[in-house]
Amino acid sequence: MPIRTTPKRMKCGSEPETLPTALGYGLRGLDTRHDHFSQMIMTDPKAAVAKMNKDDMDLLYWTGVSWMAAISIGKDDPELVAEFPRPRLFSIRPMRLIRL
Repeated sequence: MPIRTTPKRMKCGSEPETLPTALGYGLRGLDTRHDHFSQMIMTDPKAAVAKMNKDDMDLLYWTGVSWMAAISIGKDDPELVAEFPRPRLFSIRPMRLIRL
């Protein structure tokens, strides 16, 4: 299942074009550091995020923020809103890494 980066129905001018781009760049960056990360985040999100280390914190956090922003804008899209637990993990993992 591919990651949806934009809601199905958008009000004209309500989504900055940078959101899907930021999410795509973030996922590609994580894929270069951890093979097949973007596929793994859809099949086993906890295991995918557990592989992240302190070097991944910034990229992980900002990728999660851009994904949550797309969800926030597309609140009327149930499929997109259902993805919320995945990017939520992106913000939890950096907080745990800081404590280590």
